[in-house]
Amino acid sequence: MTNPAARLSALLSGGVDIIEDPAPDDLPRLLKDPQVKVSSAPTTRLIYIGLDSAAPDFAGLNANPLKDVRVRRALALAIGRKVLGERIMEDVGLPTAGTIVPMMEGGGTGAKLPPADVAGAKKLLQEAGYPNGFTMTLGAPNGRYINDAKVAQAVASMWGRAGVKVSLDTPTTAIFFKNLVAYDYPSHITGWADTVPAERMRALFATRGDKPGDGATNYERYKNPELTALIDRASSTLDEAERIALVRKIERTAVDDDVAVIPLHFEKTAMAMRKGLRYATRAD
Repeated sequence: MTNPAARLSALLSGGVDIIEDPAPDDLPRLLKDPQVKVSSAPTTRLIYIGLDSAAPDFAGLNANPLKDVRVRRALALAIGRKVLGERIMEDVGLPTAGTIVPMMEGGGTGAKLPPADVAGAKKLLQEAGYPNGFTMTLGAPNGRYINDAKVAQAVASMWGRAGVKVSLDTPTTAIFFKNLVAYDYPSHITGWADTVPAERMRALFATRGDKPGDGATNYERYKNPELTALIDRASSTLDEAERIALVRKIERTAVDDDVAVIPLHFEKTAMAMRKGLRYATRAD
């Protein structure tokens, strides 16, 4: 049953006993229904903003503002992750400032969730030479991830308050990824799911195309050769403590120092079932 409304109707009428992925808008009602039980859990899927710092310039500009880390940091400061989680994701997203979900190796010690700092973002933009901001396209799919187009609209509004005007592009999933692989988006919202932290670092942050698997989702064209070497070490060591330390160092460098991506949340998956059944939702 590919239609969420049809799935929900079948559950409530007794036609089926358990359904996957009830629509987020329906969850508050289901949680109050005494005849229904809802089981939810964070998944390994990270939703994040990618920033292309390699493009030579933007349309209408003779420069690429994203080449300046102060601009990238300003965009991160303008994001209210808690607001996105509560109002847009409606509790089917776990807000995060990191890339490793808590149940994965090395997870659970991520950075504190920072509040939006619009004044700080404006100050950084001014220091970078953009006191009046600039205009940038933000691409996101419509229907690939939970509330993906709504999240993109909210991010565009948050950036707008900091002075960055957003041209929003939220096409169908197929068109979005066609544009993404062509590097048509200076900024984009996408997701990535796996279960091995070192390989997550490889997909997100290794230099794209150096070796098979390197930079599989690195459409930011982020390059840090020293980091790629650390990823190779993390992937090959059998020492658990060393591996976790390396992964955390890689994440700090790419996310906190270089702001290659802006993590937003881990998607939660939900299962709704008739009263009397028990099912533990899995992270994968």
